[in-house]
Amino acid sequence: MHVITNHVLVEEPVVKEQVNELGLYIPEEEKKWGQTASGKVTSVGPDVKGVNVGDKIYYMAKAGETIKTDDIIYRVMQDNEVLAVED
Repeated sequence: MHVITNHVLVEEPVVKEQVNELGLYIPEEEKKWGQTASGKVTSVGPDVKGVNVGDKIYYMAKAGETIKTDDIIYRVMQDNEVLAVED
């Protein structure tokens, strides 16, 4: 899978189910704005500058769109949604 224009494709790490102190499951969709997430870049569009395949990046938890395959979760976002690239 590859992206076009100014988009970045990120493989998100597998997250264990979160359970609150009462034992209730907290779905991934309940992430609040202001929280950040991270992942490994697997593809960058030709117009992207400063982000490369293999980089670990940080972005807002609600950035972009999610693509779920059989066993991998990807997030596609525009390059301006990337907050930081780990050195």
